Amino acid sequence: MRLMDPDGTSVDDIDRSPALVLDEATSAVCMPADLAVEVDRILSLHLLPGAVIQDGDEWIFLTQPIGSPYRLPDDVRTLDVRVLGSGQQVPLPAPPDSLDTVRWLRERDAERHHPPVEAIVCAVRRALFAHGPAQFTSN
Repeated sequence: MRLMDPDGTSVDDIDRSPALVLDEATSAVCMPADLAVEVDRILSLHLLPGAVIQDGDEWIFLTQPIGSPYRLPDDVRTLDVRVLGSGQQVPLPAPPDSLDTVRWLRERDAERHHPPVEAIVCAVRRALFAHGPAQFTSN
């Protein structure tokens, strides 16, 4: 079943696990939590906080749409950062009384725009420059 969020974004509710179906209005960037904490701090410092979902050890930043397939720079891809675009899905938090591990770290807000993918990539690179790759890689 496909539902619509108040902002017009498609929401998929298959198997009782809500998922946001990305479309022309929203894309997403996924990354490991240890890197995402620093990226979120940098984005907030630059007044670019957006909606963030935590799914276990991964954070998902909702972003402005990407117009075409987006190729991440090699140094960013090595940190297990992924960009999701139209047609792909991201999990949405279940009701608070469920045992689901997916939760909002910062909920969507109609007054706040999602940051562009490029801003998140810049924040990843800034974190990488400040702390070095060993801080964020498991190798």
